[in-house]
Amino acid sequence: MHITWSNSSSGWKIDQISFLKSNGERVDVVTPSGLVTILYSPDFPSGSLDTIIYNNQGLKFPDEEFTYIQSSWRQVLDSVRMNRAGTAFSFFPEHLRFEEDRLVFSRELEIGQVEVTWSVDMNTTGAFLVTISLEASKAGYFSLSSPDLFYTAPEDLTWGIVPGNYQGRSITEDLPSALVYAQGLPAVPYIARENTVTTLTSILSNSQGLSQSVTVLPGYGRDPWEKDQSTHMDTRLGFSHMNREGKLTPTAYYPLLNHSKAKLEAGDRLSFVCKYTVTDKDWYELLKQTALQDYQLEKFLSLKESSLSLTHRIFDLLEYSLDDETSRWNELQTHGMRIGAQSYLGGVSGSNGDATKNSDIGAMWMMANSTNFFELKERRLPLIRNFKLQQIEGADSEISGAIKGQYYLSKSDKWVEEWGDHTEPVALTYYNMLDLGNILLFNPEDEEVKQYLLLGAERLLNWQKSDGSWAAGYLKDGKTEVYQDLKDYRPTFYGLLVAYKLLGDERYIDAAIKGADWLIAEGVRNGYFTGVCGDTRFVNDFATAQVAQGLLDLCDATGEEKYKEAALFTAKIYTSSIYTHPIPDSQTKMVNGREVPDWAISQVGLGFEHGGNLGSATGRGPILLASHAGLFLRVAQLTGDPYFALLARSAIWGREAFLHPENKVASYYWTSMNAGAGKFPHHAWWQIGMLTDYLMSEIAYRSAGQISFPAGFFTPKVGPHKPVGFQQGVVFGNPSSLFFRRDLVSGASPYLDFVAAWNEIDKVCYVMLLNNSNRKVSEKIQLRLPKELGNNKTSPIRCYNEAGDYKEIPFPNPEIVMEFSPYSLQVLEIPMY
Repeated sequence: MHITWSNSSSGWKIDQISFLKSNGERVDVVTPSGLVTILYSPDFPSGSLDTIIYNNQGLKFPDEEFTYIQSSWRQVLDSVRMNRAGTAFSFFPEHLRFEEDRLVFSRELEIGQVEVTWSVDMNTTGAFLVTISLEASKAGYFSLSSPDLFYTAPEDLTWGIVPGNYQGRSITEDLPSALVYAQGLPAVPYIARENTVTTLTSILSNSQGLSQSVTVLPGYGRDPWEKDQSTHMDTRLGFSHMNREGKLTPTAYYPLLNHSKAKLEAGDRLSFVCKYTVTDKDWYELLKQTALQDYQLEKFLSLKESSLSLTHRIFDLLEYSLDDETSRWNELQTHGMRIGAQSYLGGVSGSNGDATKNSDIGAMWMMANSTNFFELKERRLPLIRNFKLQQIEGADSEISGAIKGQYYLSKSDKWVEEWGDHTEPVALTYYNMLDLGNILLFNPEDEEVKQYLLLGAERLLNWQKSDGSWAAGYLKDGKTEVYQDLKDYRPTFYGLLVAYKLLGDERYIDAAIKGADWLIAEGVRNGYFTGVCGDTRFVNDFATAQVAQGLLDLCDATGEEKYKEAALFTAKIYTSSIYTHPIPDSQTKMVNGREVPDWAISQVGLGFEHGGNLGSATGRGPILLASHAGLFLRVAQLTGDPYFALLARSAIWGREAFLHPENKVASYYWTSMNAGAGKFPHHAWWQIGMLTDYLMSEIAYRSAGQISFPAGFFTPKVGPHKPVGFQQGVVFGNPSSLFFRRDLVSGASPYLDFVAAWNEIDKVCYVMLLNNSNRKVSEKIQLRLPKELGNNKTSPIRCYNEAGDYKEIPFPNPEIVMEFSPYSLQVLEIPMY
């Protein structure tokens, strides 16, 4: 990239930016600039704008019944965020001087002396480092803005993103859609705060085939746990897709005008450093560049240490989940049927402390099948099955097949949604099709469950619109639409794919295709997604990752590559839901009276429940339920892009600081640290499903698919992880059935995880061992094989590497010594007699 400045009557302007593309074509940027802006307020800027925002249906936003988000919305309308606070001093520099390999531009303003220093970033092609400095000449509040490099006309915009806040290929006047649901770029120069800007950059791509980003380099953002308490909301940085004047150009602000660091006295100095990059690659490559190069994401794994293997975490979670007291298990009676569920103590419409819920039905049936635990298989599952059947409207209902509600209120004997008295097609997909579908994978002979699945499939067909879409929700009459300002950019189509796979009716796959085609054209292509959490009015959330997984599964069912392409694009978008800052280190922090290293409580690698401006991430940070990890490994395997695998491992490894010290259940929200399940005891099942899906995906990824087991349907609501074990898979070409035993492998370090499979035909047991660290480890392990498989005391065993090559070793007596390279997989093949 070549930048030329020229002096004019108004100052030094950039009059040419020339970029040499990778194909040898040289492009001159249409509208170069060089404008510098400083925001100034003599007094502390505070207060919301006195304005009412209406949604696209002409109704005041948000609805009054959504109490959880009212205060957050008032903060959205804050004058600083809306970029109307203070006075903007915009100018071109008056003076230029040369300092070695730097250009230093300056101008004296009535509020202070400003310098802007440009230098070439020798580590990145097409990148410059820009330092903005100010020495105040009067007291007040100051915010430095990154200078404008060049502008993109709205009609030339091909993509824009402020990660974690909004993205899309167009500008929208519909502010709730942009600022709440991340559907398009707002038509105002809104400043997104760093506590939900997941990667500290702003990116725009244009019709010239160029993408530009402005990234704030490390050292200027907040530390979310600076010392001994959460400082997640100590937001110093802001990012926008526009400058103060509303012109499209990636823009960063430091500090925010209402932050304590913005207050200066005369003579005080303030500065920060931005990195500008221009490339002919897409926005995703710039996003990765910030995370990998500027924020050193790969080094994070080298800091991680583990004290508990993921395998043992799964069994600890099982122990918790099967304890009636710790898991808050309830056995209840409704309509002549005994049902079972766990207490839910979070906010639910109409609850009097009596809400109950089950989660991750697939994980429950998976664990029952693979562990053969009597308590789970014989006592819990029949009551959970009954809970599911009671949850679904029967054949005599005018909305047969739909669900009555996510939650059962035992005191009032009724079913309710999380918020509002309505029913949603996506909830039908979740709590009928996915849950019953996963039950049928393990128990295909259950005809009653199959009949309720059929009712759900027919209801989805009935509710599907002519264009392939569904309504966001209906009143309980099944006809009157609610939330008409929202479109159902959710994986509702997936329920019909489930129906097709289990019931075989071609109408269902045709309808699933029609629904997916609409979602791709109207949602995925534009970067539009809708969430599934009712308490925050469906702010975009982890359902985006489910869209990616659902489209991958549809590709498998149809062979149509367009669904894989759309799935991979969606997965790329979902990487912008993952925190990649600040850089983790080993500095000691105090957390609830205990010392922990910074990396152990880092937000890096974690995704949010829902982000942007109204979601839980604004105050509580990301969540520990990283359901996307398995999906990211599957995408890494499909694309060969290791960034997805890096994000998956960053999310899962070394998270023991968030485990409850007694029951080993991870907290849900980051700010809860190690408080455990708290109000959400059912989350333990989702954690079991997430960790199992991660381990099985790692095995498939590391073996390049030579070890794989069929996966079921993804779990409702929280993400795309899937159960396994209902059908045989293959281990290096040999058909085998999964099983889990806690005491199968002992003596190993917490970096070693294990899964087992049984080949009934050849009477061979496979033990799959994963080194989940980026360091070489030496292990001395003992095996305790299930007696029902037979025994082996003399025959040699085979030890396979990831490629399927093996060597023979004597049967261990009493232990096997094994060497594992970083990220490696080894498989023991043990003959049984």
